[in-house]
Amino acid sequence: MPIPLGVYVAVSLGIGTGGLAAYFAKKADGTVEEVTKDVFDQLVEEGVPLLEALAGELGALSLQFVEGLGEAVVKGVDRTYDYIRDKFIKGREPDIIAGFTIGMLTLLTGVYVWHSVKNARDAL
Repeated sequence: MPIPLGVYVAVSLGIGTGGLAAYFAKKADGTVEEVTKDVFDQLVEEGVPLLEALAGELGALSLQFVEGLGEAVVKGVDRTYDYIRDKFIKGREPDIIAGFTIGMLTLLTGVYVWHSVKNARDAL
């Protein structure tokens, strides 16, 4: 919900207890700019209302960030798959399937032999 103001909305963000703070002023046209502490204090002395709905704006920005991050991850995975397929897999499908099949059969044979020896109780 926009706040109807004439000139500025002053916002102070304090981080931790180390005295690190950032001061922002929101103009009537909606643009936000970082201001010095002196300008911020002057705006407060002039009676410019402080922005109290900061949590809502931060929540909206956080949601946009998370949505953008999810989209970026999906695009990245898709592009990585396309690159790997074009670079290494295309045209070699039979060799790759044969390699996976040989690897799986070797693994299963090893597990079968291990369990056979373990259950016989004469080799260990």
